[in-house]
Amino acid sequence: MYEEGAVEKILAELEAKTFKDTIAFLDFLRKIARDNYIPVMREKTIELLIELVKKKQPKQILEIGTSIGTSAIATLSGCSGYLTTIDKDENVLYAARQNIARLNLDKRCEFICGDCMQVVDMMQGNKYDFIILDGPKGQYLELYQMLFPMLNSGAIMFIDDIKYFDLVTKEGFVERKHRTIVNAMRKFLDRLQSDKNVLTTLYDIEDGIAVAERL
Repeated sequence: MYEEGAVEKILAELEAKTFKDTIAFLDFLRKIARDNYIPVMREKTIELLIELVKKKQPKQILEIGTSIGTSAIATLSGCSGYLTTIDKDENVLYAARQNIARLNLDKRCEFICGDCMQVVDMMQGNKYDFIILDGPKGQYLELYQMLFPMLNSGAIMFIDDIKYFDLVTKEGFVERKHRTIVNAMRKFLDRLQSDKNVLTTLYDIEDGIAVAERL
């Protein structure tokens, strides 16, 4: 999925440095992830995530799409809750575990390696105060339908990358390689904004964010 050796390079660069606080660690983590073409949440998106987590103070959190741990670190640093995070890539999940442990947050984090659709299906019946959806973009609608019953009343779903390289709101021709995901994302957003069971706010920052609060 990622360039061979990229994850190992990131961990080696982190091992050689010290950081004054969590924000400095996250800033550097984002930089070297970008340098190695590993997608992670961007700066303003992380800031909004931290703001919402601090306000909500969730006890049980679920994350779809761990990557190397930036969003998990941001979430855990903003509350005292417990986070379960899912990713299908063993290498990035290993890096996330190392990064989260470096900040002594690993005791409040469970790591699950697997296809998120299959894992979430097995988790039906669980309840969460906060869900971060940053997984496969073409499956957001299906994931939302599976995840919604798992939200407690008043819980928040934080959904990243809803603009998908600004193609979702683009008029006219969309290249074939992106068309399936763009159409799926548009259907998801239509469903989300028409759902009377949630209060949805869209943020036109960076890759686009939707914040849905269960009523």
